Amino acid sequence: MPSTDDTQLLSTGDILQSWSGADTPESGKDLVGATLNSTYVVERLLGEGGMGLVFLARHTRIAQKRVAIKVLHPELASSEQVRARFQREAEAAAAISHPNVVSVLDIDTTPRGMPYLVCEYLEGVDLADHLKEVQRLDVPDALSVTRQLCRGLAAAHARGVIHRDLKPPNVFLVGDFAKGAPPRLFAKILDFGLSRFHQGGESQNLTKTGFIMGTPSYMAPEQARGQRVDHRADVYGLGAILYAVLTGRAPFQEDSPQSTILALLSSEPPRPRSLVPTIPPHVELVIERAMAKDPEQRYPDMAAFERALDALPSAHAFSESIQPAAALPPAPSARRTELASVSEGDVHSARPRLLLAMLAATALAMSAASIAISGVELAMGRRFGRLELALITLAIVGTSLTPALLGFVYVRRKIWQSSSRVLSLLGQVRAAALAGALSYGLLVLAFHVVDDFLVRLLARPELKPVGASWTGWNLLLPAVALVAAIAAAERQRLLTSIPPGWRRLLAVWVIVGVAAVTAGSLIYFGITWRGAASGP
Repeated sequence: MPSTDDTQLLSTGDILQSWSGADTPESGKDLVGATLNSTYVVERLLGEGGMGLVFLARHTRIAQKRVAIKVLHPELASSEQVRARFQREAEAAAAISHPNVVSVLDIDTTPRGMPYLVCEYLEGVDLADHLKEVQRLDVPDALSVTRQLCRGLAAAHARGVIHRDLKPPNVFLVGDFAKGAPPRLFAKILDFGLSRFHQGGESQNLTKTGFIMGTPSYMAPEQARGQRVDHRADVYGLGAILYAVLTGRAPFQEDSPQSTILALLSSEPPRPRSLVPTIPPHVELVIERAMAKDPEQRYPDMAAFERALDALPSAHAFSESIQPAAALPPAPSARRTELASVSEGDVHSARPRLLLAMLAATALAMSAASIAISGVELAMGRRFGRLELALITLAIVGTSLTPALLGFVYVRRKIWQSSSRVLSLLGQVRAAALAGALSYGLLVLAFHVVDDFLVRLLARPELKPVGASWTGWNLLLPAVALVAAIAAAERQRLLTSIPPGWRRLLAVWVIVGVAAVTAGSLIYFGITWRGAASGP
């Protein structure tokens, strides 16, 4: 292992491995001892990666100031596109000023014309090396580090910089680790945006971890598909880091990058609590939401991610930052109670309750379909025989159970491993079942109140009974209940997938409005149909 000074290796999209005992590349021999820009004396090589070399340098006018200098490989520096993107990304990274982000101090070219970055030199270890020593972090430490990273990433996103390669090696823990970890971990994020500029590289680099798309075990699904990503890809990456520091392993661990990407796109990672049962259920829910495959299902930004972490009881075991000035303002109480509304018992019983809710919804659907038979007879003007009723019953059972079984298989394969998705689906199924049953029951009750009370009480000729016992309602009221069930399920989905604001409010009101108009139209049609059937 290298010395403490050697452990500060500024990765550049793939991991710059520790340099210990290897031959110094020719370009490294040329730079060691050189003075760059009359300001930085290059002292020694710290490490090398697929994109460049990292050197330790000393400031010529401030003897105690040391910096890290990253120099592009000559074969990359020859590409004008790569150089232009390097310059652009370097300027973007330099614009980020935050205690939890490594500082970019300067950019220039060597006498041979190779671009280089000057960054602050840090003493400590990267998170990946620290995890090799301790296997995993306890919950307060993990949440503290994650909250610091939320703040650093929020500052980067505010400057329009997306990291796209978040992983433990790109998180640096500052401090003296010679005698063990300090009581409070202080984290800095390395290499903002550098993975992006390499999209113009040669095709042979596509198989190297950290090029073009990032690191397969930690990248967002949309990134793995080659789609354009936004800041929510970093939300996913940070969720994957939290997963790793609490479980001691990456979310996806396959034999090859290709297999890892396939698993990333087609399956859920093992539940954190299935690997480490002592992880609190609420922490697991935060991880799963951050790592949702659909970007719309994740936290909308780093501020929301930190608010979710801040709402966890484990987040307050100690102050999460050495530099409190970087803290975000306290979140509104409504946001802080989002996780508090879900108890540990809710999480533990979510899967059995989901099965019961699905069975209840299936039973209600079968009951509604059987009630509708008499309404269908009225519409057709004939009564079904016993054999026809038996065949219709078999059809109802088949058409109800088949979707239910297919739905269960889908849930078992795609949703079962994620407690947050199970709870979300449970809310939708429960809302649909309750809305369908309540709407049917309340309409029947309302019809009886009109027929048996209001018509007699008011005694007005223009006020006609709606015919609560009319057979046609047996067809129309289940249809109204179905509309209400669909609207309730969709409303519940929108409430959990769209952040609070005018977009969510508008979407919910559109769903409610369409459902109300549809249900009203069905009821009006029923009143008109009954009136035409009963005659003047």
